[in-house]
Amino acid sequence: MKTATSAAQETDAPAWSASKGQGRQRLTGDLDVASQLPGGAGFGAQVRPARRQVLVLRAMRALLPTLLVLVACGGGSEEPARWQDLSAGPAATLGSDPLTFGEAQVQLSPADGGWRVQATLPASSFEDLGGGLYRASRPLPTGGELELTLGDRPVPTIDLHVGRERRGPALAQLEPPRSALNWLARQARPGGLAIGPWLYLALPAGGPAPDRLVLEVAVPASDDGRLVLSDLTADGFHVPPGGSVTREVDVPQGSVLRFQLLVTGQLSGGKVTLVLEDGAEELGRWERTLDGGDEPLPVSVAVPAGERRLRFRAVGDAALLSLLLPRIGPAEVGRPDARPWDEPVRDVVLMLADTYRADNLAAWGGDPAIAPRLNRLADESRRFLEVRTPSTWTLPSHAAFLSGMYPPQCGVALEMDRLPDSAWTLAEHLARAGYRTAAVTDRGYVSQAFGMAQGFEWFAEGEVDVARTVAEVQRVLAMDDGRPLFLFVQSYRAHDPYRCEPWTRKRLGERFAPRHELEELLKKVGEASRGEERGSPWTGEAERLARDYERHYRGASADLDACFGVVLDRLDDAGLRDDTVLCLTSDHGESFGHHGVMGHGSGVWDDQALVPFLLRAPGLEPADDLHPGSLVDLPRSLCSLAGVPGHPGWLGQDLLAPRGTPPVFSFQTREVLGATDVAVVHRGQKLILGAGGELRHAYDLNEDPAEASDLAGQERFTDLRERIDRALEAIRTPLLGREDSVISAEHRANLDALGYGGDGEE
Repeated sequence: MKTATSAAQETDAPAWSASKGQGRQRLTGDLDVASQLPGGAGFGAQVRPARRQVLVLRAMRALLPTLLVLVACGGGSEEPARWQDLSAGPAATLGSDPLTFGEAQVQLSPADGGWRVQATLPASSFEDLGGGLYRASRPLPTGGELELTLGDRPVPTIDLHVGRERRGPALAQLEPPRSALNWLARQARPGGLAIGPWLYLALPAGGPAPDRLVLEVAVPASDDGRLVLSDLTADGFHVPPGGSVTREVDVPQGSVLRFQLLVTGQLSGGKVTLVLEDGAEELGRWERTLDGGDEPLPVSVAVPAGERRLRFRAVGDAALLSLLLPRIGPAEVGRPDARPWDEPVRDVVLMLADTYRADNLAAWGGDPAIAPRLNRLADESRRFLEVRTPSTWTLPSHAAFLSGMYPPQCGVALEMDRLPDSAWTLAEHLARAGYRTAAVTDRGYVSQAFGMAQGFEWFAEGEVDVARTVAEVQRVLAMDDGRPLFLFVQSYRAHDPYRCEPWTRKRLGERFAPRHELEELLKKVGEASRGEERGSPWTGEAERLARDYERHYRGASADLDACFGVVLDRLDDAGLRDDTVLCLTSDHGESFGHHGVMGHGSGVWDDQALVPFLLRAPGLEPADDLHPGSLVDLPRSLCSLAGVPGHPGWLGQDLLAPRGTPPVFSFQTREVLGATDVAVVHRGQKLILGAGGELRHAYDLNEDPAEASDLAGQERFTDLRERIDRALEAIRTPLLGREDSVISAEHRANLDALGYGGDGEE
């Protein structure tokens, strides 16, 4: 077993990317004590390594691919790697035979970055639904922007995403949403609607049926080995209809090829077959029915040792085949707690309870009835009681702790910002160290569209649903190929609109039973809180209603406990316990009028900024730790426990080997009620500063952890305010360029459902 890397070793850790994460600072230390970095620079200084260190880092970076093969793959220079990724490689070869999809004629042609599909649907393809509405199966319902042409006239079209949880054979009974039909009704006909594998066409009522409809769509070829599907981002490649993909690989003895086979298409009686060939020898074939289901088929096939030329061919109807996670690996992999080789590495699991206040857990003073399963986990863990979030709402907080940088540094602050590709994330770091990396999220801002999938070879996102979360986690666990696992599980279950199952309400009892329905409360709270002052607790009717609002929240938090309890059981069943690093935390908390604000992203008081932080790992004794920390410390701390050197570009420190007590920052980033505040906590003293640096509030957390007594007028806080200027300036210095996200209308609706309506309130 590898041991945790010391802080001294980490400062000399190689930068594992030649193109990402360059030109960063690592800021550690204390306001009063010089840091241990070269040159003895204090907190906030511009730290630059000496030239000799730069040369060492460059040399290590150049040697790293070879070292990784030796260490992670267990092979020498004369032996092929134990695990080999086949995702990236030569472009697909298009076939020359005519293609059909039912009665539709399909043509494929090369295009920039992939190929272009043109399908001609004859009149016989359409089912007459009455009132001028027609329906047909949609050829190749995957790719870029859909274009429809009727005769020589473009047809206005909307293309709706359908989550995986709504797919399968029963999709044939799926009806378009009423809002979509209303959209069709309002259009100057003709109008088109694509939903999953179906295509709807609205023509003038009483007019002639469609003669033929031409459909065109661009399909990316994924030559870079990355597929972005509707709710899944994964390593892999497409096999075009009638075409093939070839990969050359040197296969070790005792190896198998594993992949997940996904077929996109809905056609009554339609079938498509994937044929795998090694030269002239056929290694296997897998037939799939085009029934609208897109559950990946796990495939494992033995491959003879030696240099092989593997060819993947698509035969049959014009459906799209996707091979996800295609990898050569050892046939025998055992279990995470019983591997058949001598160089085990610790698995890492990060469980993120979105919008989860620290005081949901008993260790932070919460009622034990709210979270019995997570309280049990806390009893087995090191409990870091003074960890705060870098930002008090989801997007910048996730961007910060995944990249090891504060929001201003990584360029993520507003609703449509995206974590830049130049960030070096925890997932990328562990993937480069030989880990298989997977994420299961509830979409929203924790999405590929916002840059969160970087480094994850499997990133599954979808609607907030406990059954979906558990099923996706089980899928990830079943795809074990012997490499150590980094699994990230995020859930919005405690997020507004607060969901609470009847059995959870019954378990909690009358004390947590809300007096009003949530929708009714929203209106009442808004009316009662008018005139209340930001920074001061609500009183009277506003305070009473806020407590009732909080009861809804606590019920949702109890539901999340049940969800994560099941996930913990699945991890234990799979062998991910005895030798696994497990972290439970949250991205931010939630306010209920205690400081004149509601929700999150509306302030930086500790009801939003303080988060639970649990670490359970072999040899780590359960205890309470009062050392101040930030979620930007998360990447370095997890890597330390896993035995992987941290990246030098990460700002944070190892919470298990802290180097001084640097100030901790929490940013509001978005303007709410005229404020974009930042909180600074140092040695139990807390300042809340306005956008211009003015001191708005101050608290002595050692004496007043509830932040009830505002001491902004005291001289000691004025002095502290002046001393943190250099540190704050460094934290606010952008290190990466901003990038804008691009999301679909349905994704926008998904964010709206979570309360991110773009109005600055949450």
